[in-house]
Amino acid sequence: MRLEKLCTFEWSYDADVRVKAPGYELVSAYDSDEGIAYGEGRGRASGGIEGSVVFSCIAEGLIGDDGMRIDVYHGVNDLAG
Repeated sequence: MRLEKLCTFEWSYDADVRVKAPGYELVSAYDSDEGIAYGEGRGRASGGIEGSVVFSCIAEGLIGDDGMRIDVYHGVNDLAG
C-alpha cells in the first residue's frame, strides 16, 4: 500500500471558550503529566482538502524518557470549505 499526503492541518487550542486555558484539560489519577486530556480548538486545512477546521479531541499521553509528552489523539474534525 502506498500512502500519500492528503492535506496539512494547522490548529491550535481555544483557550477559555468551553475549556479553561490553555484549551485542554488533563485528567490524571496521579500527580503527574501522564493521563487523558480533552481539548477543543480551531485551525485550517490546506492541500487536497482545504478549509477552516473546528476540532475536539481526547489525547492519551505519557511522559517519554526525554521528558516530552507523547500523545495518541482520537478526535473529530469538522471541516467547512
